Amino acid sequence: TPKSKMVGSHDRSLLWLSILPKLLLTATLLRCVLITFMAVSDYIITDHNPGDDVFRFDLRLNAKDGGSHCFCLEGLACDPSWKLWDRSQKIRTCVDERETSASENKQFLAKLFLQPMTKWDGARFLRLAADPWIRRPCRECGNQFLDSEQAHAFFPLFPLMIRTLAVSLVQIMPLCLLPPTFEAVLVFSSLLINYFSFVIALICLVTLSLCHTRESTKERSDELFIIGRIATIFCLNPATIFFCVSYSESVFAMYTLGGYCLYSLGYSYLAV
Repeated sequence: TPKSKMVGSHDRSLLWLSILPKLLLTATLLRCVLITFMAVSDYIITDHNPGDDVFRFDLRLNAKDGGSHCFCLEGLACDPSWKLWDRSQKIRTCVDERETSASENKQFLAKLFLQPMTKWDGARFLRLAADPWIRRPCRECGNQFLDSEQAHAFFPLFPLMIRTLAVSLVQIMPLCLLPPTFEAVLVFSSLLINYFSFVIALICLVTLSLCHTRESTKERSDELFIIGRIATIFCLNPATIFFCVSYSESVFAMYTLGGYCLYSLGYSYLAV
């Protein structure tokens, strides 16, 4: 009956609110543990050398105490006049050089926790986020289609999200609270985006689980057990590493599970 459905929906909402804080705490703790494990293992274990043809993303964390360092290079998204940059130049000059406020400890921590996020495809996503021109062929360059062709192998949404958040952080936050270089700020932004996208995906997954479990209050303990196991497996599985590094899996999971969730709740137009 409509009355029983309203009661069931109310109970389900209370159940969702009761388990949400625990899920968020669990997801946050597991993510912190995984990132710490990545940082320590990357520091201890020697990196595999895949060859010189594999692109690497340089964080430029080489500033010394008491000196100056370049926060932003010419032609990158942090450069206000990046549209005017001569792309035929092989070397980028500094457009934002300042006295370094980053101690050696701060640079060490930035390299320790951010460098592992820049491996393999993550380097490509970060390069797309750093250089707004990379998707357009350079007629003045030696091989005008090489970088553009490789750049088009990746969809633009995730790099655009990283670039937008990084530029916003540079504009609204004191640089003393941010990583020492704009490239490091990009990696930090991707870490934030992946974390919040993962949390939203987890919330959508739990909501989907609640929508497809029985409404009987007699089996509420079983329902909580099943939902807890689903959330735990989603938070801690062999593929979780791809939800931490600068890959687009977290954003993809957020939109996919979000669409399924909206469709299950009756918002089919929003789900599309």
